[in-house]
Amino acid sequence: MKKMPVLFFLLILFISYSYAATPEQIVKKLVNAIKLKKYGQNLTAEDQEHNLKMTRIAATCFDLEKMAKTALADHWKDIQPDIQQQLIQKINDLVIKLAYPATNPDVQKIQIVYKGQRINGDQAIVNSLLIVKDKELHIDYKLYQSGTTWLIYDILSEKRSLIDDYKKQFNTVIETYSVDKLLEILDKKLEGK
Repeated sequence: MKKMPVLFFLLILFISYSYAATPEQIVKKLVNAIKLKKYGQNLTAEDQEHNLKMTRIAATCFDLEKMAKTALADHWKDIQPDIQQQLIQKINDLVIKLAYPATNPDVQKIQIVYKGQRINGDQAIVNSLLIVKDKELHIDYKLYQSGTTWLIYDILSEKRSLIDDYKKQFNTVIETYSVDKLLEILDKKLEGK
């Protein structure tokens, strides 16, 4: 009789593993969360709460800590834990803001064509084509498998790595000024200045 809970647990584990989202499904979850945000200057409290929920859903698609550690490279270990958490949050906000022009109410008019996924062990790339009016932009998402979940750790736009770009920019700011200056610059970017 005691074996029943163990068998039940194994069955649940097998079922949840069998239905784990594919890399492409994770990317679609991210894109849908961004596209479902509400726009305008007169958003109600309910609209703002909805947008916060969409941002949280989008954030679950990323390994934000891995992105922050990669972008900050050798500087990461020298940064205080509370500042690390601030940087993780700001990188999350920046990635979501820049992944698509989500501050623009026309984001719903953007067409996304998924061109497939390539899985190699615990690494995957999801290829997509973003179509805005007559322009096409190739966007590839790099993911890795963490347990049964796939997480995005980089976004390539026309083969250019978002995290590599951040790494170069962050390194220049930290070496020229400080981590505090980097936080200040990130705040201004997020405010649209």
